Amino acid sequence: MAPSPHRRAARQTARCRPRASGFSLIEVLVALLLLSVGVLGLAGLQLESLQSSHVAYQRAIASLAAQDAQERLWLAFADKTERVESDEANCPTSAEIDATMGAPLADMSPWRDAWKDRLPGLGADPVRPATDDDGSPLPGCQFTITIDWQEGRFVDDKGNATAASTLDYAVRLPARVTS
Repeated sequence: MAPSPHRRAARQTARCRPRASGFSLIEVLVALLLLSVGVLGLAGLQLESLQSSHVAYQRAIASLAAQDAQERLWLAFADKTERVESDEANCPTSAEIDATMGAPLADMSPWRDAWKDRLPGLGADPVRPATDDDGSPLPGCQFTITIDWQEGRFVDDKGNATAASTLDYAVRLPARVTS
């Protein structure tokens, strides 16, 4: 007996019908794995970006603190009443600098009070006469302003700051004042 024309047509349609199209479960899982690795990489980049942004913010604050110390150094220079023709005599002495900045290592100095909340672990006495490699003072009215602070974002397991930063700022005041 010969197959009916309907059965013959059904077989031909089954042979011509393409396989079901779409993605297998393995392909979907591999795609999700690749997507998750990419998202984790972006999260790591975001974290690094936030840390770098915070470091840049603290460096900008340290630069402002150094400029403030420089202005206070200029104030000590301008307040000096004795003006003579030698370079060293026109420069503020350590005592005059300390009077303007606050006593060395004093926790309540005006300069330190102005900046200690913005820079954690801020050093107390930033202004020193500039020296050469041997430690002898440089000629003229040259000073080094050193701002030390602790990076607040980088802490160990116990909560202690692990990274210390330093900003050195060189200042040279005019050697002679003429009226």
